[in-house]
Amino acid sequence: MLFVAADSPYQSMEDVVAAVEDAPDELIYGSSGPGAITHLTMVSAFAGLGIIDDMKPLPFQGVGPAIKELTAGNIQFFGGTGLLMDRGDFRPLTVFNDTRVENSPTCPSLPWSASRPP
Repeated sequence: MLFVAADSPYQSMEDVVAAVEDAPDELIYGSSGPGAITHLTMVSAFAGLGIIDDMKPLPFQGVGPAIKELTAGNIQFFGGTGLLMDRGDFRPLTVFNDTRVENSPTCPSLPWSASRPP
């Protein structure tokens, strides 16, 4: 799932694309390290949306530091599991799946979120 902070202005992937196009190279996505599944899913998602070259990656050594920075507002996006929703600090914008997931039926899957294949 692609998460933003609960108070983030981004309500949809369309909002994300518009923000990146309006301010290239200003928005940051975090991952739990280069080559980690959180990194690869974010790259794939943003590449599919055609905005990967206009975003800044920030790898962390693990999920914990990335979550801390998302909460602090130092990164705008993070890919994680549905367990992050239980905290209440984060809001999912999309799931990295072909279809919606049972535990978050209102969260669109990436194909429904305006992604184009990379």
